[in-house]
Amino acid sequence: MKKDKKTHKHLSPQNLIFLLILLLWALLSFFSLFYNGAKAISDGRQWIPLAESQKKYIIFGDMYSFFVFVQDNTPKNARIILYPHTEEMFYRGIYELYPRIAATAKNYSELNNLAQTGKYDYIATFNVAVNIDNFQQIASLSGKQQNFGIVYKRK
Repeated sequence: MKKDKKTHKHLSPQNLIFLLILLLWALLSFFSLFYNGAKAISDGRQWIPLAESQKKYIIFGDMYSFFVFVQDNTPKNARIILYPHTEEMFYRGIYELYPRIAATAKNYSELNNLAQTGKYDYIATFNVAVNIDNFQQIASLSGKQQNFGIVYKRK
């Protein structure tokens, strides 16, 4: 009688490396899931009690305060030129100042040209002061982060 030899299958080096990588991936995924869950809970505790305006100020800083300042100093049907032009200024301005009509000027010459068309009643500037014919300063704001804003009205 012959004895049956038991054959043991050993993992090849490629399979061993694959299993090791798979195990590391699973561990990292588990810890990432745990970390993100814990972070969501701790962030929720900080953000849930805050008012919407407080959340916006934390995210956007003095620029949010500037838009609130412009809202407070212009009527809802106002047509406003925002200066200087940045994409954030333009898109946040349209959103925050609605239903007011907002436009931006890319440079001082464009600001002056837009102001002289007569289509706009107000100019709101962030971190810059301007001198435009037929417009006078009606309000100013000093931000918490050394920023400032000025609202001008057509005379």
